[in-house]
Amino acid sequence: MQGRPAALQAWSRDGTEVFVQLGESRLAVAAVAPGVIRVRLAPDGRFAPPRSWAVTTPETRLPGADLNVTETADCVRLDTDELSVELFDHGRVDVYDANGSAVLLDGPTGGPAR
Repeated sequence: MQGRPAALQAWSRDGTEVFVQLGESRLAVAAVAPGVIRVRLAPDGRFAPPRSWAVTTPETRLPGADLNVTETADCVRLDTDELSVELFDHGRVDVYDANGSAVLLDGPTGGPAR
């Protein structure tokens, strides 16, 4: 059984997708449209192939979104015209709308806080 994702060690970008290394685990966040993000977690570092029941089609068939990526002292921040996504240690993900209102907040120990 895999352990929880570790501290954020490194990140990289490939087009409209950002990959975050969390020990053995990897987190991928793709801006598939200005108001839609796709979050994937690979506990062992290898992403499973897309499933047929996924809410969105593969990113190659969607328009994508302009994506600005910045690194702060405690997170990697991704901004589209409609969403902001903050990626923290241990796989925590917070999502805000364009007005700064929380859409999803992960708690400090993982899982939704709101």
